[in-house]
Amino acid sequence: MDDLFNLKGEDNNNNNNNIEDDYEEISFTDSNPNKFKNTNNNNNRNLYSNNNNTFSFNSNNIDDEDYENYFISNNPPTATTTTTTTTSSKINNDINFHFNFDVYDNSTAHISNKTLSSIDNLSASNNNIINNISSNFSNISFNDNIENNNNNNTNNVHSFHDYDESLLSNFNNNNNSSNIYNNFNSNSNSNSNNNSNSNINISNSNSNSNSNSNSNSNSNSNSNSNSNNNNNNNNNNNNNNNNNNHNNNTTILPTITTTTTTATTPINTNSYNYNSNGVDLLNNTFANSMPGDNSLSNSGLFDEPSSVLPKTTTTTTTGVTNGQQNGGKISSSTSSSSIFQSFSSIKHAILNTSTANGLLNFSTDKFWKDLGEDPLLDQDQAPEFEKYLRLGEDIPQYAWARRLDNNYPEHKHFQVSMWQGLKLVGMGYRMWKYVKKETSSGRVPIMDPFNLPKPGPIMGVPIGGIGSGSINRGWKGDFVRWNLNNGLVSNEIVDVDKFSVYINFDNSNTSTSSSNSSTPPQFSNNTSNSFNNNNNNNNNNNNNNNNNSGFDSSLKSKQKAVVLYPGKPKSNLNLDVWNWGLKGDNSCYFGLFPRAWTVYEEPHPDIRLTCKQVSPVIPHNYQESSYPCGVYVWKIENNNQYSSADVSLMLTWQNSIGTQSDQDGGHFNKYFTFGDNDTSTRQQQSPSSGNNKKNIKGITMIHKKEQKCTLPNGNTKVFNDPMEYSIAVMDEPDVEISFCERFETTSRLDAANLWYTFNKKGELENNKDSRPSAPKKPIGAAVAAKVKVAAGSSKTIVFCISWDSPITRFQMGSAYYKRYTKFYGNQGGNSQRIAYDAINNWKHWDNQIIQWQQPILSDPELPTFYKMALFNELYFLVDGGTVWTHGSPIDPVPSRYPTKTQLKQEDTTDTNHIGRFAYLESLEYLMYNTYDVMFYASFALTMLWPLLEISLQYDIADATLLDYGINWEGIHSGHLMPRKKQGTVPHDLGNPGEDPWKRVNSYCIQDVSRWKDLPSKFVLQVYRDYLVMEDKNFLLQCYNVVEGVIQRTLEHFDFDHDGVVDNEGFPDQTYDVWPATGCSAYSGGLWLAALKVAAEIAKILGFNEDESIYNAIFEKGSKSFTKKLWNGHYFNYDSSKSVHSDSIMSDMLAGHWYLLSCGLKSYMTFDQALSSLSIINEYNVKSYGKGFCGAVNGMRPEGTVDTTCLQSSEVWIGTSFSLAATMILHHMDSDAWDLVKGIVNSSYQKWGFQYQTPEAWDQNGCFRAASYMRPLSIWSIQWALQKRKYFDFYDESLKSQQSNTNNGTINNNNNINSNNNNNNNGSNSLLN
Repeated sequence: MDDLFNLKGEDNNNNNNNIEDDYEEISFTDSNPNKFKNTNNNNNRNLYSNNNNTFSFNSNNIDDEDYENYFISNNPPTATTTTTTTTSSKINNDINFHFNFDVYDNSTAHISNKTLSSIDNLSASNNNIINNISSNFSNISFNDNIENNNNNNTNNVHSFHDYDESLLSNFNNNNNSSNIYNNFNSNSNSNSNNNSNSNINISNSNSNSNSNSNSNSNSNSNSNSNSNNNNNNNNNNNNNNNNNNHNNNTTILPTITTTTTTATTPINTNSYNYNSNGVDLLNNTFANSMPGDNSLSNSGLFDEPSSVLPKTTTTTTTGVTNGQQNGGKISSSTSSSSIFQSFSSIKHAILNTSTANGLLNFSTDKFWKDLGEDPLLDQDQAPEFEKYLRLGEDIPQYAWARRLDNNYPEHKHFQVSMWQGLKLVGMGYRMWKYVKKETSSGRVPIMDPFNLPKPGPIMGVPIGGIGSGSINRGWKGDFVRWNLNNGLVSNEIVDVDKFSVYINFDNSNTSTSSSNSSTPPQFSNNTSNSFNNNNNNNNNNNNNNNNNSGFDSSLKSKQKAVVLYPGKPKSNLNLDVWNWGLKGDNSCYFGLFPRAWTVYEEPHPDIRLTCKQVSPVIPHNYQESSYPCGVYVWKIENNNQYSSADVSLMLTWQNSIGTQSDQDGGHFNKYFTFGDNDTSTRQQQSPSSGNNKKNIKGITMIHKKEQKCTLPNGNTKVFNDPMEYSIAVMDEPDVEISFCERFETTSRLDAANLWYTFNKKGELENNKDSRPSAPKKPIGAAVAAKVKVAAGSSKTIVFCISWDSPITRFQMGSAYYKRYTKFYGNQGGNSQRIAYDAINNWKHWDNQIIQWQQPILSDPELPTFYKMALFNELYFLVDGGTVWTHGSPIDPVPSRYPTKTQLKQEDTTDTNHIGRFAYLESLEYLMYNTYDVMFYASFALTMLWPLLEISLQYDIADATLLDYGINWEGIHSGHLMPRKKQGTVPHDLGNPGEDPWKRVNSYCIQDVSRWKDLPSKFVLQVYRDYLVMEDKNFLLQCYNVVEGVIQRTLEHFDFDHDGVVDNEGFPDQTYDVWPATGCSAYSGGLWLAALKVAAEIAKILGFNEDESIYNAIFEKGSKSFTKKLWNGHYFNYDSSKSVHSDSIMSDMLAGHWYLLSCGLKSYMTFDQALSSLSIINEYNVKSYGKGFCGAVNGMRPEGTVDTTCLQSSEVWIGTSFSLAATMILHHMDSDAWDLVKGIVNSSYQKWGFQYQTPEAWDQNGCFRAASYMRPLSIWSIQWALQKRKYFDFYDESLKSQQSNTNNGTINNNNNINSNNNNNNNGSNSLLN
């Protein structure tokens, strides 16, 4: 694409980071016609500074929240850059802007300073001495990997801008070179095994040397790199040098611009330390190379030699201009490794040498190497011999990981500006009236902005099946969210619900086991898999008899048991009599939905506990995927080589559903055993791994569930639908199972007695007490399983939590049986059977999950962060208030609504009946199957459970034909509007606080009968689902509705009869507070896409006349659409004359995206699409939030955020994922992965929105609508990757142009150069 854009850059970030950016000569240049070809030739924006400008490093202004820094030069760069030009009057050519992009742009930070003179040589001798370092540096570049040829030592230089968030966040134009590197400490440790642990710091003018006589030798040397005489170098070296701990740590060093590098990347299997600074586990995992990126990432930092054969590469770099050969980055065709690098640790090491916390002290355990912030091995380019199993388990290296002692900042809700608030005053008042009316009538409003939930950054992988209800076990080990109340989710932490452990070794060897065993306690025989927390002491002694996480290994210790949770009770303070001493610094959580793992290397250093959580959520499985259960498989490893240990695990559980009913009284518990002799009445067995099924033992908790409903006639009725839990454990010969049938959870005495008994022997008293609970005195139960684990061996204990609540009953009394009742019956009392099947079949489910996920996880073309987020975002299909039905009980009000206003009844007599399916828009926006949002989210359902998607589409089609004949007040306008009109696609299928399926369109903010996107989205989704099912009968049944909605939309909303629908000046689409007038890029594009799809449907069904009509309207509308909106560079927001009509909307290509996803011709040319995507990428993505939080919905051509309304200034995570999918379809892979990377990093690592991804946030992390449906659109990226293999828009564009050329009708102004003789990869590898 040869267009040139002269962009005016403006910093729109509101972060309070005290960074002042003076933008000078900002430009984006692109002279490369193959700009978007593939990821091997990424466009590069290299960082330069003019020699006339002097930069000094100010350590006081480092900000942990900075993820990218802008650097200014007065002169244009000398390296090749990409240039694009535009003639728009609002896009100026007066600023030249150089970005410091991160690793996928392969840029190299190059800093010139006239006060920094030179570095003559940077090398390390065999004696670990860094020589010839001058105090005056010049022409400093931070190269990716520099290693010497010393056989015993490896010195590595880390690239500041590639991996550090904010190390260069503040440069001041002055001529003072002081404080360039303010505290750079040099430590050298060696032991008898010829290992070296080297931390190199440039610090103040003092030096000291420490040596410790031990099995290891530790020497420290600090040298001054500037003329200051400040004595702030009081460092305590925290290096625990064990015989099995091989460390080689080298901090960041400046290097000369020209250097020849021989990079040796060893792969080691040794132990490694946790970092004590609380660094999250994947904080910068995203610095891995992209598919096809042959650049050499930082490798070998903190590495050491290993028995595994290393890879060796040789690379020569000569300044910045050499980087042009491969993206401006040190390159290698054979190596693509990355380092484990801790942002926070590096910054503290440089800035805080006055404390021991500031020292870098990493080791290289294979376990941490894989899960660290930047894995030692580049996981996207991992060779075959590196595909090891973590901890000997099947924990995928792509799981989201978090150490239990880490914490996130508290979440902050989005706040509107004063101007936006003034415009929303009237709407806010009407919303308040609506909420008050609904609650006083016994219903639940669709949203309550005045009482927003605040669960916090605590969510983990939920347990449960699709539509069966779910319970979310937070990543720290507590149970934090309850979806057992028919779509009304409760964020309630029940303190009782925990696992606890008891550990007792057999003899006195235990108390000295750490010193007597062949390996230290933190490093057992499986030392490659251990956690060791960094301590701020010079402790080189291998004897470690210290207290660990509240547990004393001494036989005389009274505390042999501990709650496996690193915290204290939140609300039930009577439980403080339990031992809450777990620190969490030696424990880690891993999540990859629908499985999760927690690894505890505490409370005792010789015992490792691995808890594996499994739920039977399996694609294309319509039976087990509905089961209400979760399995916890505990592997207990005794790494002590001399003593066996008694280990007992206890699960305590409150008779609760996470609501106020816990306090009502009338609940009771009972002990049970369940085996083969008890299963004769099972309706259908679950798949089993064999005939040798194990019995189970446990406690069943019967919950007296009372639900007060308001019937349509105004009367109230209380329903007592069955509800019970079972907590169970597999009964095996070597497992001693004990129980406590009942204890009052708020009784301090009962809690103390329970803990005393468990702490004494790891057993419970087997007391039976089935008395019902009294009001305001909730009760709980406990089950303990005890095993003897021989020295150096392991044992497994399998727990299960199951429940049976067979009826989903909504707030107005309508009830439905849940899907799993088809297999277990609908009378209740089946939780024991469900637990029995779960415990005996979890291995089969686990294997099915692995078979599903493995092809994606093992695909080397997919980046690591994408693999992690792709599966984890599926949590919403379980935890999103989901309902999956199998018929209905008798309605207490059979004639509540006229028959003509009802959907078709379910036919449960049909053996292939799949039931109805619904999931909420959000846990804050209580509307089922919100259709404008499903347009993005439904890719996940379509690809994984297509029968559920088809069932849902049938319900939408039926609901489109309904007419309620009633009006109500619109919250936005205050005017009366119809609730449901015939021929209009519904916004949603109902509110769980009202009557889903029987009363659709619960959304009462706008008049959705006049929305312009809903009809188009229905047509598009029907055709996309047909492509999956290839069922013409489905198309035929929906065609009548397709034809009707197109006809109605054309008649009512094409005001100027140009073939394109017109918006009416109010928010009449999914952006429901962002108005558009006339022809709009969003609604108009969707309409044209729907016409094209309708023509294709007519063609498939043989309706040739209809096909011709739709095609004619499509051609006419496409010309008008382009004429009204195309400005030569992108499509304007709308065709009005408003001040925001030419705003750059990130979602302007929504219709185009769907057409390409369906393999159909678009209404725009390839170069129009590519130009628009380039503008969106530069403005909405990279110019907002420094490119790290997604695409802001609206940007002005001047480079400022469109503040027309709240939604125009937000980032929508779901639409950003769809934008990435659109980029993938245009071979803009590098830009797409950059976009996804920023979103995933912000959500999972920076702000803590894992398993509750919101609808929107801003660049400061303020969010709106947590746990939202739309982010499921990440699966549209997977769809695009697969679809691109069979349909390539660029190929089709070339064919079309070639055809036009042959006919002599080609338009040269829009021609795309297809004669690139340098492209030897074929048409599928073009246009990166």
